[in-house]
Amino acid sequence: TGLRIAEHGQPRDPDTRVPILLWGPGIRPGLYQERAAVTDIAPTLARLLGIAPMERVNGRVLREAIR
Repeated sequence: TGLRIAEHGQPRDPDTRVPILLWGPGIRPGLYQERAAVTDIAPTLARLLGIAPMERVNGRVLREAIR
């Protein structure tokens, strides 16, 4: 049918590419096309809060979205 439908947990773009919205103090306004992973959320929020994760995390800080 050509219809692209996302399925839960499949390693394909319709499943892995989801938008993330960051809003509030310290966030740089804009639309960013860089890929971000779910694992990037915790380190980014920790940076915004000025705290360090208590354990090693797999994600990265989304520096492009932080002032």
